[in-house]
Amino acid sequence: MTRKMKINIASVAGILTMVVTTSALAQEMKPPSSTFVEAAYVYSTASVGSPDIPDWANSSTWDQGNGFALKGSVALYEELLLRGSYFSGDGTEHGTDTDVTSGVVSVGWLIPTDDAVAIDIGINYRMDNVKFKPGLDEDISGLGFGFGVRAPLTENTEFGARLAWYQGDFDGTPGVSINFAYNIDEQWGINVFYDYIDADTSESSIPNYELIQFGLGGRFYF
Repeated sequence: MTRKMKINIASVAGILTMVVTTSALAQEMKPPSSTFVEAAYVYSTASVGSPDIPDWANSSTWDQGNGFALKGSVALYEELLLRGSYFSGDGTEHGTDTDVTSGVVSVGWLIPTDDAVAIDIGINYRMDNVKFKPGLDEDISGLGFGFGVRAPLTENTEFGARLAWYQGDFDGTPGVSINFAYNIDEQWGINVFYDYIDADTSESSIPNYELIQFGLGGRFYF
């Protein structure tokens, strides 16, 4: 695990504590809705170590430029939480096309609480695909566990943080995510998010992999 990853995990752990503490002061507020869809613009960077790409591209930062993401979740029977996300980004490095996609699906439990905080734990499946044309087209996938906390800061704002741990090709890799949402009304909102994963994988063609996403999205609540 890299020093950057450790700093990210420590930061998110601190944020999780802050969110829970803040929510304890917001007992009169409603917990954030867990049933929504979101479409987002994403700026991303990727760093890949692979024997199948030129030396200059190994572990350098690929600017993925303009990408997009689709996210959503639905709460069933009040406590069953289904979540999913898909990201696609592409760029060009020294005239070579680079493409990175990532998808996550999750089934979890929305833990009942007495205040405005929404806490969930779940089982995730994640698959990322990395392309460096020509020479590399590889999938990295694995099951994992996730823990998330979301809470209102005011009646119209939400702050959240999430930690995940992936096995399979990811070989024991944590992922972190934070978000801030402003709800215009009961149906529409704006969300800003940051996602990060840095893996030393068990996949021989991609032993090292890092993906960072900065996103701005619009939400529709059901």
